[in-house]
Amino acid sequence: MKRLLLLLTCFALCIVSFAQSRSISGIIKDDKGEIVPGASVKLKGTPTGVATDINGQFRILAQTGDVLQISGSNINPMEVKVGSDNTLQITARIKMTDEKEVLITTA
Repeated sequence: MKRLLLLLTCFALCIVSFAQSRSISGIIKDDKGEIVPGASVKLKGTPTGVATDINGQFRILAQTGDVLQISGSNINPMEVKVGSDNTLQITARIKMTDEKEVLITTA
């Protein structure tokens, strides 16, 4: 009887945990207000991730409390915690680069 109760409890917890995942959508802009296409949005601790589209928008399944890792070639990596909102507007800081060095190659 205890095993059956334990099994049913585990099954119920599995169903509840799947039910908590929801679609989170958002847009990523830089600190100048420009959209950031091609940025990576990854669910921390999992292999799940998406890239922003040409309009800087993304959609990912996540739960409240999950952490999204944001990165891209021209922005500083950052983490955003998922709250109760289903829509996120993320402002990323632009990477500062020192463009004093130029590499020239010839064939």
